[in-house]
Amino acid sequence: CVMLLPQSCLPALIPILPKTSTTILLEYLLSLPNPPLPLLLSIYYNPMFINKNSSFINQFISEYLISHIRDLSNINNINNNLTEMKTEVNNTNPNGVANNNVSSSFIRMYFTLAVRRSEEMVKGILELWKTCNKTTRTEINNRIGSLCLAVEDEPNGRLHLLSAMLQAWRGAESVIVSMLGVMYAGPTTTKDVSGDEKQKVLSLVSQMRSKTTEVSIKGEEETNSINKENTWEKGKEIVNVIGMMNKEEVQESIKQVMEDNLSGVFLKTMIRRILFNTSNNNITPEGLLSYFHQISIPCQDYINTKNAKDEIIFNKISEAIDVCLQSNEIKTSFTQTCIAVALQQIMDNYSDLSGMPVLFMKTAENALKMFPKMSGFIWELLSNLIGGRKGTIWKMEDKRMWEGVKKCVKTGVASGASEGVYKVVMRLPGDQMKEVVDEVPKMRRGLVAWWEKSGAGGGESVRSVMEYFKKRDKEQ
Repeated sequence: CVMLLPQSCLPALIPILPKTSTTILLEYLLSLPNPPLPLLLSIYYNPMFINKNSSFINQFISEYLISHIRDLSNINNINNNLTEMKTEVNNTNPNGVANNNVSSSFIRMYFTLAVRRSEEMVKGILELWKTCNKTTRTEINNRIGSLCLAVEDEPNGRLHLLSAMLQAWRGAESVIVSMLGVMYAGPTTTKDVSGDEKQKVLSLVSQMRSKTTEVSIKGEEETNSINKENTWEKGKEIVNVIGMMNKEEVQESIKQVMEDNLSGVFLKTMIRRILFNTSNNNITPEGLLSYFHQISIPCQDYINTKNAKDEIIFNKISEAIDVCLQSNEIKTSFTQTCIAVALQQIMDNYSDLSGMPVLFMKTAENALKMFPKMSGFIWELLSNLIGGRKGTIWKMEDKRMWEGVKKCVKTGVASGASEGVYKVVMRLPGDQMKEVVDEVPKMRRGLVAWWEKSGAGGGESVRSVMEYFKKRDKEQ
């Protein structure tokens, strides 16, 4: 009799029905071709029965929806061709509605209800994600971000989400990474998290980084494609929460991000969150720039590096340094003073050239381009590299450092910083002086004039080189 009444009357009847009748009514509503979501929600949130049947209603609806989504997902797994499945009568439910459409409706309903009962129902979503077919996964992936945002507005919402993730992350890593990205995407979010929340986040990330899991997925036809859906890069979830970490954790996490070969977008996000979105890592811009060089390949190893993984890390670190110095939203933190401090720290950390980071000269060249007024400082650094005790830079097996010196000279000449460049070049032996000047013929006449005027001397060997320059200048 109740089922014959208009649906609008049902919410008022629920509080006076016994559990058995409520079960029958809910089963009836949920079995309709298009389950009436607004009606179910009005029942779900009706204050008249919250104290009486709410726990039972919660459990019944969530378990019913999950079981039916899984059943429909398994039915769909039988047919590898999803297009054919939508058109075949045998793959529709008794009411003639395609299983995919009903499954989608159930998922939408489940997610709506999960906002108020987040921990247990989100755990159910994650468990379902591990075993459902590709189509259902896509539906869940499309809605999970909105659910996270909605739950955040509830009391202790993020704590409930994190508790669910901690219980059910194994096998659902890729969707967990997406959820963390939504939860901690804001510019100031990670500064404002509570101690309990931070502890849960870092525990989750730590567990995900230390475990390798295999996912058992039903439906042999789709196993390979679905396993690809669960591929994930550990660096991504690190980027999402790196602003909560202390200095040591940040430094260790940076290495993982570099290994994962993430895109420039993720590198920019990581650097922004380390510098602007943190309260406890004590990492300064100059410290970060220096650390990037510290973990890059030293000169002594680069020439012998045949490992593709090391090459990827080297290229990613180079890209990260470029982000620091060139990204409009980040480079303002890397001032002239900041870069000078970082370069000096790098110089001081190594007693000989073989241990120097290969990227040092690239950063010095970029500094010259960004801040022409730094030229005096850069020329002093180069003079120490060329004439100091660190080694003979032009004799190194890896020519990148030597090529970097020549590039800095070209940049200096182009910017008009002639006298500083001349002093650096004059510290070179004759053959190397010729090599540098021949690559930058524009400086030949000016160098000779400066040498003659300044009385820089240098003996017969320098005089011979200057005569060579004069001759070349006349020839050209």
